[in-house]
Amino acid sequence: MVCTVCPSCGRETDALVGGLCPDCFRANHPLVVQRKEIKIEECRICGALRLGGSKWLRNLGRFEEEVLRRISTFADVRGEVQELSLNLERGVLRLKVLGKADEELPESYVEVHELRFRISRTICESCFGYVSKRKSAIVQIRARGRELTQEERKIIKNALSALSSHSTSRGLEYVPVEVKEEAFGMDIYFSSSTAANEFVRVLSGRLHFDVLETSKLIGVTNSGKEKHRLTIRLLLPPFKRGDLVDIGGKLFLVDSIASGKIIVRDLVTFERNSLPLSRLNLNTLRVQASSEDLEEGFVISNDGTSIYVMTASNREVLEIPVRNDRQAALLAPGSRVGILRRAGETIVVPRVLSD
Repeated sequence: MVCTVCPSCGRETDALVGGLCPDCFRANHPLVVQRKEIKIEECRICGALRLGGSKWLRNLGRFEEEVLRRISTFADVRGEVQELSLNLERGVLRLKVLGKADEELPESYVEVHELRFRISRTICESCFGYVSKRKSAIVQIRARGRELTQEERKIIKNALSALSSHSTSRGLEYVPVEVKEEAFGMDIYFSSSTAANEFVRVLSGRLHFDVLETSKLIGVTNSGKEKHRLTIRLLLPPFKRGDLVDIGGKLFLVDSIASGKIIVRDLVTFERNSLPLSRLNLNTLRVQASSEDLEEGFVISNDGTSIYVMTASNREVLEIPVRNDRQAALLAPGSRVGILRRAGETIVVPRVLSD
C-alpha cells in the first residue's frame, strides 16, 4: 500500500482528498458556514419566539423546525448532508449535522456547530391585545324570553376555562379580556376574533343556540387599515332543562339540551326521546311551565296502582294514578317531584335538575 504525506499536518495517509488527508480536509471544509447572525424575538410575557418577522411560535420544537427550514437565509450548507437537527437550550443554539464534505471521504460524520444569534425581547400580538385590554370581539349570550339558568352559566364558564387552558400553547388572546354577567345574560370580550370564534365552537358542543354575527367599523390604523369589532350573538332556546313543553299537542319534560338535539320525556308514556332541534319549529313549541313554576313535592308511597305525593308547601297529599311501569319506576318513594295543576288535572314529573 502506497502512503503519502499530508502537506498540511505532515502525517502519512493512504489517500488524499483535495490534496489533504481526510482529517485536514474536513477541518478546512465544514459542512455548515454561518454567514450572518440569527435575529430572534421573544415575548416577555408568554415566552413565544419568532424568527425574522415570521409567525410567533410557543412550542420550542416547532420554533427549532422553523429555524432549520430557513437555515439557508443565514448559513451555507455544503457537501453531502444527510440529516440536520437543532437544539436551543440554556442560551445556546446548537446545530448537529450528519454528512460528509466530499464524496471521496470514506464515511459520513457528525459536526456540531454553535450558531450565533441575538434575542430581542418584545410583546407578541396576542399578549399585547390582552394586556392592553383591546376588545376586538364580543360574544353576547342570551336566552329567548327568559334569563340564563345557573346550570347554563356554569357550562359557559367551564367552556371559558377550557379555552383559557390553551393560553400556554396558543397565547393570552384565548383568555377573555372581560366577562360581564347580568341577570339577562353574559357579555364576553376577547382581544381577537379568532379566540371569540374558537370559544363559540367549544360552547357549541355543550349548548344549543342560534348564531348571529355582525361587524362594526371602529377606526383606522396608522397604516390606513380598517379596524372592526366583531359581535357574535348566541341565542339559547326559550326552554331549558326541567321545563314542561308542548310539542305537537303533547306534553313533554325536557331532560336535557345538547348541541343540535333535545332529550324529552313523554308525560303519557314516560319514554325518553331524542329530537333534532333542526327539525323542530321552535316558534310553535310552547313552554307550558318552567321548572321554577312547578310546585315542590316528594313521593311518600307507591302501591302499584296509585302514587302518593306530598306537597312541600302545605303537606297536602295527592293521589296520582299509575299509568305504566316507567312512571312507577321514576316516581319511586322518597324521590323529589315537580307538580303542575291545570284544568282540573294534576301532573307529577320527576325532578331532573341537580340540587
